[in-house]
Amino acid sequence: MKTMEYIGEPLTFERQLATSDAVASISEGTYQIKNRMLGFTGGGTYEPLVGDVILGGSSAAIATITKVVLTTGTWAGGDAAGTFYLHNQKGTFNATAETLKLIKAADGVAVADAATSVAGDSALADTKILQERTANAMLVTVLANPINYTVEGSAPTIDGNTTIPGRGINAVANTNFILDSIQQMKNFKWINGTGSSNAQVRFQGYFD
Repeated sequence: MKTMEYIGEPLTFERQLATSDAVASISEGTYQIKNRMLGFTGGGTYEPLVGDVILGGSSAAIATITKVVLTTGTWAGGDAAGTFYLHNQKGTFNATAETLKLIKAADGVAVADAATSVAGDSALADTKILQERTANAMLVTVLANPINYTVEGSAPTIDGNTTIPGRGINAVANTNFILDSIQQMKNFKWINGTGSSNAQVRFQGYFD
């Protein structure tokens, strides 16, 4: 397994709880970003940063900022206009302009009236390098109770916390490891190490 050297910027997050003894895998959106674009005006005076979360004031749509392109105006002057690049969008921004609110990634502080959407719902970015980004690596942290996992695509089984060939690798609570290829991320599967134990696992994607 890979050591914790610099492996890129952490941009995605996923937490899973095994509420049943079913095999689970990593969601595609955690290891591959598909950016969308949302035009804005009236931005300021806080300058949004990568990782900040944008919220639709009336639609309740939510997405994470991956890039900010300023076309005119300034943030300090309160008249910034341009495009937000977003990923992991949930919900739909209103077809007409709506006030955008923001949650700072650094401290979770809310910024009301951060900007105004001018493009309605966001559209997929038309530049491939901005539209699709694949994680360099995935940090997997076992939060509670042991799991059994595989990285070659086979389904692990519950085996009473013992690593047995063909059933998966055992990882106990409060441990972590790194998946260092897209094949491992796509093929990763996990299950409770002990039946009905409700194991918890966290995934963090790292990107260039």
